[in-house]
Order: sequence, then structure tokens, then C-alpha cells
Amino acid sequence: MAQSATTGTASGNTLEVNAVAAAVNSVNAFNGYNFNIGDYVRTGDTMLSVANAGAFGTAANGVDWAAINVNNAQKLGRLSDVQGLSV
Repeated sequence: MAQSATTGTASGNTLEVNAVAAAVNSVNAFNGYNFNIGDYVRTGDTMLSVANAGAFGTAANGVDWAAINVNNAQKLGRLSDVQGLSV
């Protein structure tokens, strides 16, 4: 992960989610988000809970929805609650 000397913001980093029921305070310092669906994930499972859900807003410092990737989504048959996801 690179850090800007002037702004203190991170760049070039990706959050890899390989679990269910993970919980964090914030995720807005990442440039990419990979949700990797493994055999342990079932339809209806929550992979990641974010306490600062405001980070998913449309403000300049929010999460870029285009940077979210769901890998192996076909294992679930269907997904919900992922904005803009096309499987």
C-alpha cells in the first residue's frame, strides 16, 4: 500500500474479504474490494458488516461502487444487497 505524503490517503490497496460475519469500522481507505465467495458462504450470509456505513455514500470520500468485485458469485445462485452488481 502506498501512502501520499501530502494527503495521508492510501492508494493501490485492495480489501480481500474471504470470510462470513467479518466486521470493521470503516472501509473507505481502500481502492478496491474483492468479495471472494468460497464453499463456506451460503445464500443469505453477510460477509462484511461496516459500522461506518456512511462511507458507502456518494460523497467524494465514499466507496467507489465500481471498485467492488464479487468473485465466484455463481456458487450462490443469487445475490442481494450489493448495489450495482450484475452476475
